[in-house]
Amino acid sequence: MIKAESNRLSEEFRCGLVRFDNGYAHGYLDAAGEEVIEQEYEWAEDFNDAGAAVAHYLEPLDEDDPEEARAAAANRPSGRAWEVLRSDGRFIPVQHLEPLTDAGGWVLGFGYGTGLAAFVTRDGGVAHVDRDGMDVCRVEASADGAVLRLVNRAGTTLWETTEAEGTFASVEPAHCQEPHSYLVYPGAPERDVADLAGELLAAEPRPFEPCSLIFDSREDPYEPAEAEDDPDADGTSFGAMSVVAETFLYAEHQHDFSFLQDWANERFGEIEADMIGRLTARFGDPLPGAELCLRYGDGESSTVWQVGTQQLVLQSCFLVGDGDVEIQLWLASVAPSDENAQP
Repeated sequence: MIKAESNRLSEEFRCGLVRFDNGYAHGYLDAAGEEVIEQEYEWAEDFNDAGAAVAHYLEPLDEDDPEEARAAAANRPSGRAWEVLRSDGRFIPVQHLEPLTDAGGWVLGFGYGTGLAAFVTRDGGVAHVDRDGMDVCRVEASADGAVLRLVNRAGTTLWETTEAEGTFASVEPAHCQEPHSYLVYPGAPERDVADLAGELLAAEPRPFEPCSLIFDSREDPYEPAEAEDDPDADGTSFGAMSVVAETFLYAEHQHDFSFLQDWANERFGEIEADMIGRLTARFGDPLPGAELCLRYGDGESSTVWQVGTQQLVLQSCFLVGDGDVEIQLWLASVAPSDENAQP
């Protein structure tokens, strides 16, 4: 018997089962309150009338070796475990990126009356999947955005429409984005970040302080910060900077999709490693053991290069506020300390 006070229950029984969760792990109970499907899913929806639900798998810890199990879970790409869960407990792989969501970022799943669940494909289409995890049909846009097609599982075009180029767009995942989707610097992702670094190093130095998506009302990092904007802000640097990547995770989504933060952290780790490689190829090895913090948060790291009289800094910053989470990656050229001392 499950202790009801430690879990939330869904509003209704579907296929004789009711979903329950503790805000992190989901499972299903029968009418007697017995756990029929173990509480081992990071997210799950109520079953539809055909006994199918979209779910995200939570890799269980091995009680005999929990550290090894945690390491295995960390190595698993956490955003790729979306599958179809059946009311008989079967978990069926779906070879697509993630379920389609509504405008608010909530999974549509099997709950919209067609008996199918829509998934975002790896090439930007939408696949409609049945209770057996099989594609029934796909909707996809042509590369130039002029054609929208409906194709069956064999790849045969069932319907298409043609408009001006750029009318139709590929679907971007709402949750588990690819690294390039987080890039925000001018010209990204085609423009090499090392070219941006050269531009910053050549820019006229001026006072700056990176903005926080959570705490700051200002949008311009060169706009003077008010003391009440963020009590943890450290002051200003002198030089030039650009935000190169960022994301914002709302508390509501974090509560229901607990894996999102791990996914974003993994992708930002990939972005940072790639940028360090590109900047090292252009400006030489970074200064060993050197750190320069443009702004402190709830977690940060930096890599520093000496370029002439300036220092080039790539810093990641993690901030939490009222359950919301922001991750930013900044690139800056910092002038010598005597110029930093200027008002």
